[in-house]
Amino acid sequence: MQSFTPEHMATMVAAHQALQEKNNRISDYDAGIDAKLKDALGLQWHFASEEQIHEILSPCQQDWRMLRYFYETLSNDGDFFRRVSMIYNHPEAFRAIGAFKTLEAAEALREYYGQQRALGTPDEQEAYWEQTREQRKPIERQADSVLELADLLISFAEANPDELTSIPASDPFEHLTEHLAAMKQHIIDARSHTG
Repeated sequence: MQSFTPEHMATMVAAHQALQEKNNRISDYDAGIDAKLKDALGLQWHFASEEQIHEILSPCQQDWRMLRYFYETLSNDGDFFRRVSMIYNHPEAFRAIGAFKTLEAAEALREYYGQQRALGTPDEQEAYWEQTREQRKPIERQADSVLELADLLISFAEANPDELTSIPASDPFEHLTEHLAAMKQHIIDARSHTG
């Protein structure tokens, strides 16, 4: 087992705390979007379809949600290549936040992506993902880091205050009874529509 020096541990703790602070700020912008959806749909907003969400949110807010999902999944598993299609499908959103290193890395991976997509089965695609992992690593490392993406998201939100409102995130258990009642009503409504 590797041991770390006290200085290295202090650096790791400081980096973790900095990331947590950034994540809290990002969550406050998520809460602003959630509040807009809740205002429009009431407690049923948790069950909104993508169509409903697109009708309510502006293009900027829709981009935020997609970028936020990209950021969250990348933070959780670090697998850039599995998310590269999001970049290909929404390059303007990544440009808007200034994630140019991410765009460049995605472009450099385009041949790998095309070859993987050309394979017939999910098992073949997964095998290709594993076989090319080491070759892709240097390219993937060129993308914006999670910390850089967090800063880009926060800067983007701050530059668009009319579109992205920061609301301190509430305790998820604060309105638990209301959420459970809404869920129960959603189930009842769904059953009444199906017979």
